[in-house]
Amino acid sequence: MTEIFQSSDLSRRPKSVLEKAAGGEALIRGKDGASLVMTSESKVRNLEKYRDWSIRLMQLRSFLDSENTPGVPQWGELAWLRVFDEDDLRTFISEAESQLLMSDALGDYSEFDELVDEWKVTAGQLEDPLRRHILLSRGIDEDAFIEARRPTAERGEETGVAHD
Repeated sequence: MTEIFQSSDLSRRPKSVLEKAAGGEALIRGKDGASLVMTSESKVRNLEKYRDWSIRLMQLRSFLDSENTPGVPQWGELAWLRVFDEDDLRTFISEAESQLLMSDALGDYSEFDELVDEWKVTAGQLEDPLRRHILLSRGIDEDAFIEARRPTAERGEETGVAHD
């Protein structure tokens, strides 16, 4: 529960105000009637991240719903996503929205950051034409792959690696 302090409490009992702010938030009313909230920096940063990504995901959704293809300037901070097709972008939106909600509920955005980083790595791979061709090739025969065996040292050579 938010405790309400007067601005004079900042000088009379600063420890109480700071403890309440560190534990959640403290509401401070000024003499002019203005209300200020004091809370942890991490809570503010999390709120900013939630706001920023909510706006970005809404922007991305509007790109997909529009008949016009956005140029690089319209993508803004999401320009790295332009290498994905519509299905991939919809998957990104879905995964990002779910993880954003979970991160907000937990108050920890590390898994959300990891998700975005993984998508950025994939986007980086798709920017290279050869890698893109290989990654998106439909002609790969999965039966042509075999399980790789652990390499063994030739007779007489010491590898220093224990074998099973």
